Amino acid sequence: MLLIGRIIKPHGLRGKVEVYLYNRENSVFKKGVSIIVSPTTNPISIQSTLPIKSTCITPAGKIIASFEGINKIEQAEKLKGFYIFVKRENLKIKEGEILVADLIGMTVYEGKKLVGKIENTYDGGAGIVLVISNEKYNVDFPFQDDYIEFIDEKNRRVFVKYFSDFEEFRYNKK
Repeated sequence: MLLIGRIIKPHGLRGKVEVYLYNRENSVFKKGVSIIVSPTTNPISIQSTLPIKSTCITPAGKIIASFEGINKIEQAEKLKGFYIFVKRENLKIKEGEILVADLIGMTVYEGKKLVGKIENTYDGGAGIVLVISNEKYNVDFPFQDDYIEFIDEKNRRVFVKYFSDFEEFRYNKK
């Protein structure tokens, strides 16, 4: 199961909701696909499966969705803040593509030097940011072509460029 977004709040009186997708180009969030919603990021606490009835993007760029069986604002209100998951088999992954979720746990190298392990990722506004951790500190590192040399999926390794430039922005582990 992959976390793809979150339900922000109800939209209107007929059970529609505003949705935030971590990847706005996500082609799996469309009519007919069933999503799984949970009040936590732990998919073990799954609450329910909801087939998507419709989706649209407002002129302001907000994603609005409706689900089968959710027809009233009171029902939509109960979904506020829930996390949205999809089954991996619903995703169409093209040759050469990798899911950001699959990067977590990969070891990171700059040249031949081991610099850490990817502990987490987040949307930094200008793109995805990798949280690279070693025994001493964390470094937030951009997941962009200019900084990624090669991803070795088979051996779960990521080779990066210019890591040392970002070390000055390191922060202590919490």
